[in-house]
Amino acid sequence: MPFTPCHVGPGLLLKSAAPRRLSIAAFALANVMIDVETLYHLSRQEFPLHRWAHTLPFATLIGVITGATYGAIARRFSRSPLGASGLTAEVRMVPAILGGLFGGLTHPVLDGLVHPDIQPFWPVSDRNPLLGLLSHTAVVNLCLFAGIVGFFVLAIRLARDNRRR
Repeated sequence: MPFTPCHVGPGLLLKSAAPRRLSIAAFALANVMIDVETLYHLSRQEFPLHRWAHTLPFATLIGVITGATYGAIARRFSRSPLGASGLTAEVRMVPAILGGLFGGLTHPVLDGLVHPDIQPFWPVSDRNPLLGLLSHTAVVNLCLFAGIVGFFVLAIRLARDNRRR
């Protein structure tokens, strides 16, 4: 991905499919935390840019820890009950952990499609069988499309839920 926000597109699609079971904030935050590694190496002009944090085991671990941390903080500072809407997932622990988990799992897969220095299946393999399966443009367009669809489905679901109350 050229830019971390593109990773949020698949997250919005997942959130729209299960609004009460997944935190999009934790999903996005997990993706940002994984890309801290890239930013660090980029700022020091050290190559490769994508290292251990962009492997499935570590990205998943980063995602779960990020989700759990976010969930604990969000719950601690949540001031009002949000009822049964999909927004409740943003302040509950299990949806936050699931958001972080899925954010961590999808990050090395999406990056693995376009970056040659990714080793998504390390330590099992140092190869990247994902590279080149889709073009860079196709991956970005799919992420954007997933985000647009997810946003509108989620907006419709939330509006419908609000009308029922």
